[in-house]
Amino acid sequence: MARLRVGAGFVLLAFLFAAFSATAENFEKAPSFHLEDLTGKIVKLGDFSGKVVYLDFWGTWCPPCIEETPHLIELYKRYQDKGFVVVGISLGESQRSVENFVKKMKVPYPVLFGDEEVVDNYHGIAFLPTAFVIDRKGFIRRKIFGYRDKEEIEQLILPLLGES
Repeated sequence: MARLRVGAGFVLLAFLFAAFSATAENFEKAPSFHLEDLTGKIVKLGDFSGKVVYLDFWGTWCPPCIEETPHLIELYKRYQDKGFVVVGISLGESQRSVENFVKKMKVPYPVLFGDEEVVDNYHGIAFLPTAFVIDRKGFIRRKIFGYRDKEEIEQLILPLLGES
């Protein structure tokens, strides 16, 4: 019986190692989108080709989203010259409320208006914030549910900024 437990534990460890050591070829390609920004301009995921993208689905009414925004602003400013971009996708909000929020918080990164198609393409967004970390080759490397502090987000993006 003890052997079985050790064997099952080993199999579990091997599975976890394989899951966390996957290469980009094992990740899903990020679905493309065509969404409007605050000025009405159409923005595509392809516009950020070659960059590490933190795709953040959020809302102005969402307390964790509001709390996370200063972290995203700081990280964007710190790493934009190294090929990092935050792309905010607001869901179910009026243009006025998003514009007021962006102005008040001085959000420097692109903010887009999401639709049902982008939500469906990203396998549904059950709650906010939900974010996707996309590498320079366009693969989703991480899906994040809920609030994350600045250091945790930074730990996710730094290795990807070093990849070519």
